[in-house]
Amino acid sequence: MEIVIGIIIVVVILFVLGGMDNNRPVKDWSDDKLNRMHPKLMNARQYEKADEVKKEIERRQQERKAEEILNQLPQQGSSEMDMLHKMAANMAKLTQTVMAENSCSEEEANAIISKRIETIEANLKAQGLSEDEVSERALKELGLI
Repeated sequence: MEIVIGIIIVVVILFVLGGMDNNRPVKDWSDDKLNRMHPKLMNARQYEKADEVKKEIERRQQERKAEEILNQLPQQGSSEMDMLHKMAANMAKLTQTVMAENSCSEEEANAIISKRIETIEANLKAQGLSEDEVSERALKELGLI
């Protein structure tokens, strides 16, 4: 009888601790937990929390992609490589900012950024600037260089 009560107490403690873990902010969850919980939340029809988990997964994927790009670039190289390194880091930050501002996915954020670039370039072309000047000024206006 004491063994059964002991087992029940342990199960209750694990259940309570597991519930407390789910109450932590999503950004503090491990990648494994995010991937495990997303389908469970969808099945439980907790769409708001599932959407939050999905956005966190996408944000982390974006960070990893930016990190991979940065790691592929030579660390000690020409100023051109340094500029590419800076642009990649700035693009990752801009994408994350747009995702947060618009509550959207990475794909949607990239579409918004592309539209901004097109608008800026169209305005600069209307001012009579050359293609090279247009590209450089558009990147500067977005804070990528």
